[in-house]
Amino acid sequence: ILNNKLIPMVIKISKIAGDQKPRIPDLITRPLGKSLFNKVCGMISDIHDGEVLLLDFSGYRVLDPSFIDEFIIKLISESRKDAPSFHVKLAGISDIAVMNISSVFKSFNDANTPGMAVVTDSVIHNSYIIGELNPQERDIINYLRVNRSAASAEIATFLEMSHEDALAMLERMYRMRIIRKIDHS
Repeated sequence: ILNNKLIPMVIKISKIAGDQKPRIPDLITRPLGKSLFNKVCGMISDIHDGEVLLLDFSGYRVLDPSFIDEFIIKLISESRKDAPSFHVKLAGISDIAVMNISSVFKSFNDANTPGMAVVTDSVIHNSYIIGELNPQERDIINYLRVNRSAASAEIATFLEMSHEDALAMLERMYRMRIIRKIDHS
């Protein structure tokens, strides 16, 4: 904790994948995804509730669907558990990786609720999110990028909707771990 603010836990995938000897610039295969998932779970055993886990994929071009399923999907699912809950953010991802992650998330979202989405460190298709969100949810993400935080009543006013509808949307986004709750009490 720095200045009463949680700083992200950063994991450079190239450092933890090194002993697995994946072919740079690709992260492929289900066994590699499982292996890296287990490594990361060991590294985050003391993660704080509400903390951001930044996964840096710099240097990798391809993440195949099997790897994404075993590593990213499982890690985001792990982040949604109650204790501790944390937030996954991706950095350094290539256009090819974005395309594959989007495809895997779409398949996941067709069969699961809440759907799968993840925050990124850069703009991808006019958003900082990979995954399916409705236009209002994307507006919330963009609003929070500018304003850093907002009360639910402020979001309701911004979206011109009832406070109850805004709360339901924000809760869904929180369950997906694409926004954080801040208790100001």
